[in-house]
Amino acid sequence: MNCRIIVLNYNGRDILPECLPSLVEAARRASFPTRVAVLDNRSTDGSAAWVQAHFPEVEVTVAPENRFLVSFNDYLPSFEEEIVILMNNDIRVDAGFVDPLVQVFEKYPDAFLASPQSFSFDGSAYEGGRSRAKIRWGLFWSSARFSGYEALQDKPGYTFASGFGAFHRKAFLALGGYDDLYLPGIVEDADLGFRAWREGYRGYYVPESRVYHMGQASFKKAFGERGIATLAHRNGFLFVWKNISDVSLLLKHFLFLLPRLLLAVLRGKTELPAGFFQALGRLPEVLRRRRSPERRSRPDRDVFRLANGELKKRHYLFKSPWKRVLVRIFDGVGSALFFSWIPRKTLWESPEKILVARIDSLGDGVLSLPAIESLRQRFPKAQIDFLVSPVVETLYRALFPGATIHRFEKNWLTSDAPLRKIFSESFRLARELGKCRYDLGIDFRGDFRTIGLLAAAGIRRRWGRGGTGGGFLLERQPERPYEKHEILENLELVQANGNLAQVQFPPVGLAPSVEEKIEERLKGIRGQKKIIIHPGAGYPSKCWKMSRVIELARRVVQEGLGVPIFIGSDRERRLLDPYRNDLGAGYLDFTGETTLEELLALLVRADLFIGNDSGPSHLAGMLGRKLVMIFSGTNDFRQWAPWSDRLRILSRSVPCSPCEEKVCPLGRQVCLEEISVDEVFRAAESMLQS
Repeated sequence: MNCRIIVLNYNGRDILPECLPSLVEAARRASFPTRVAVLDNRSTDGSAAWVQAHFPEVEVTVAPENRFLVSFNDYLPSFEEEIVILMNNDIRVDAGFVDPLVQVFEKYPDAFLASPQSFSFDGSAYEGGRSRAKIRWGLFWSSARFSGYEALQDKPGYTFASGFGAFHRKAFLALGGYDDLYLPGIVEDADLGFRAWREGYRGYYVPESRVYHMGQASFKKAFGERGIATLAHRNGFLFVWKNISDVSLLLKHFLFLLPRLLLAVLRGKTELPAGFFQALGRLPEVLRRRRSPERRSRPDRDVFRLANGELKKRHYLFKSPWKRVLVRIFDGVGSALFFSWIPRKTLWESPEKILVARIDSLGDGVLSLPAIESLRQRFPKAQIDFLVSPVVETLYRALFPGATIHRFEKNWLTSDAPLRKIFSESFRLARELGKCRYDLGIDFRGDFRTIGLLAAAGIRRRWGRGGTGGGFLLERQPERPYEKHEILENLELVQANGNLAQVQFPPVGLAPSVEEKIEERLKGIRGQKKIIIHPGAGYPSKCWKMSRVIELARRVVQEGLGVPIFIGSDRERRLLDPYRNDLGAGYLDFTGETTLEELLALLVRADLFIGNDSGPSHLAGMLGRKLVMIFSGTNDFRQWAPWSDRLRILSRSVPCSPCEEKVCPLGRQVCLEEISVDEVFRAAESMLQS
């Protein structure tokens, strides 16, 4: 990629000597062909002549008129470089600041902006580079000093907008560049960023690239502090009136408008009302722009959520801030009402009957097994029974044949379960569990609904996590730091200080008839490497493209690495059906044909397992098989990967991870698309040889 650094200058004769040399040096050290140019906005202090005299290698162009940042719009069509780094004249940079910015555009095809980390000119204070924006109390707000910014200032991620940084030149021009509605300036960068995000582009924050900014040097000379504040308010109004189409956001804006104006007047802050009346003068032009056709790939709310790194909150119910507040209120009221009714002891030393609840996925069921094994060793005389979902039931019946299994068929985690059915099932189970008289109930998931069910069943001792509420009903609830592997967190719930020495899976015993059936199915490939491939997962966001899975299987056959064996349910069979003609010969298909016990028998005989973040991957890890795992950015693999020392994880670090989305909302799922067939094949080859 070719790059051009463009310095926008107006009367910067005094500051260019401190800043321009660093940009010239950075261009010289860049790995990409990089030129430096100065776009002069009709300076009257001899700035352009000074640059030509001291830096003849720097191209100087004088704008037809001073249109502030809008001058870039007329200049960018005049050359061919793919990436432009737009800078102010009051910025100096580190020598290596170019490469990290340009590399973003190589890595992410939908990148529009790459913003460097910005410090005060003396380097003593962080100024920004990673910004967020929203409609706050009815007005547009954008800042790099959002809540929690300190912890994120050295981590790459998304940024809403930036007043300087690297831009994809053609995308910049296609969007129309900076809008002259905001002249002489302020908010025009946020307007451009919003439009880019809305059309499907993304802005990236790149802390490896550093700049040092004097901050509004030219603006302060021209307008002063009060003038800048008035401009900011005026352009904030223009931003909302021009861009926002979401009805609820507009309603919020107009509901809060009069109170905000009155409050500002009462406090003697005249900049806000002055900005409002100035914005009214531009209302006809705003309305014309609202009528202009624009492609909108994302709704307004999704733009703010995604750019602010908040999209993960859409599907995971109890991670939104206001719901966490409700949880705290719920627990506070509950503690006040019921605290004295619940006897509290440090631990229940000798329970005779224990109920373990695990009503979610197969993978979650596997990740709880070491904790269950720890319970069995700690309370060897206790009867341990289970309340589980249908998919976990099949596994636990195979592993714990003497246990009583209570099946929760239609629970609140079942996507198609009607509310009436959930309530009737819950009441039935509460009565059924109550008759069993359990001494201790354990909920590994940490769900107030499960905790409530255990309480309704009369189980007086309850362990779990109260993060979603119901903590006041628990005797034991260790802190959940979201930093440990899930297996260690589960162990910590049942035994203090969970550590590696405590991780033991229960023994797997299989019926001889099951072993014989699988041996019979595999007798034709004796002596060959058996490579299990599981193409599915619980969510589409976790699944590598099926076309690549097929290409991988064909390459395994062609290069004699082994025999691909496809496994899975009827869902995986349907995924495989359209590609059977492309596969050719040399593979086995077990999809939709095995019970869970038969799957375990097959996995025991595998030389290698290749799959996504799924239940069968966790089963393979439990059985000690070699694994190559294609891990999307949906979850953090450090917490959710299979527990194995024979595991190769293939993943991509992307700013939106972990998103916890069921379906990627970005159109192009970079975290999986960048993992190539060749990379997976080489990893499989390496694991087989190790």
